Amino acid sequence: MSQPSSPASTVLRRYALTGGIGSGKSTIASLFVEQGAFLVDADAISRSLMEPGEAVLARTVAEFGEHLLDEDGRSSVSICSRRTAASTAPPWRVSCSMTSRHACV
Repeated sequence: MSQPSSPASTVLRRYALTGGIGSGKSTIASLFVEQGAFLVDADAISRSLMEPGEAVLARTVAEFGEHLLDEDGRSSVSICSRRTAASTAPPWRVSCSMTSRHACV
């Protein structure tokens, strides 16, 4: 026997959008938000953690070196990408050591 739908009996669902650059993740996320979904943007959280003055950026620079910073003291995506590509560690290991472990807690 099915239960009547009411706000008290609504099931909270979680969805994760993944895909490559330009695959439409932001477009789909916007459609979900238009329908009332709450969006947690891990990319935005990660970027904010890597702003100058943030502890995560300081720890990342301490671990990987100041060469990851651009002339304004900001984390450079292109430099970090080259670092990840050149690393002998699996890419997820380098990425997680930079921001993911802080963005997902």
